[in-house]
Parts: sequence; C-alpha cells; structure tokens
Amino acid sequence: MDSLDESPIGDADLKSLFEYLDRLDRPPCSHTLKETIEFLKEHGLPIDPTVTWLGVNGGYCDCEVIYNATTKWGDKVGWEPNIRQDEGRNMTAKDKREFVRDLADIPVQFIIRGHLYGPGSWIRIEPLTT
Repeated sequence: MDSLDESPIGDADLKSLFEYLDRLDRPPCSHTLKETIEFLKEHGLPIDPTVTWLGVNGGYCDCEVIYNATTKWGDKVGWEPNIRQDEGRNMTAKDKREFVRDLADIPVQFIIRGHLYGPGSWIRIEPLTT
C-alpha cells in the first residue's frame, strides 16, 4: 500500500471518520488521536495502518486529521465540512486571514492560535502574559 495514494479503510468509512471528527459537538482536541482511535475501534476498522496513513497525510491528532488529511481526501470521499458560527457570522479562511492582518495595527501584544486554512478553520486571540 502506498500510504499517500490509498487509504487502508474504504472511502465511505473515511468520510464517516471525517464527519465524526468534525461534528459540531466534538470535544476540544486533546492533541492525540483519541477520538479517531475510538471511532476505528467502534467500527471494527484497522487501527495501526489507519493511524500511520493519517500521520503521513498530516493527521497526527484529531484536529489535524480534519485540518490536514481532509485537504487531499475530503473531496475524494465526498466529505463536506460543518459550518460553524464565528462571532455571529460565518467566516471563511480568507476572512480570518484578513482579520489577523488587521490585528497587526493594534499596539497590544497578543498570541494568535488556530488553524486558518482548511475546513473548520478557527482562531483564538489571547493576551500575551509575562
């Protein structure tokens, strides 16, 4: 199996995994593959080859599966990202990039965390603490 060109699980199962990880009521990412592994176990799917394949495709934790692995594979399996509300309106990744660019003019130090690209992109702004 060429791990970049072929998923160890079928397209329908991969789509279901993406949908499960991108559900609106998902827990915050623990920066592990906890949710992914639970899904694979519950559906009787191969864990080790799938985790390896996801890692090769940038999915080293549950949120990175959505932010990275779906970039190439989302369209292939027919996955559509959930639309989330950000500050009362839907924001595209472009909106968020422009928003972050505008923050450069503010004379306050802060940290920007998040994913600006791909499905489910998000940002969080935190004051810089010393």
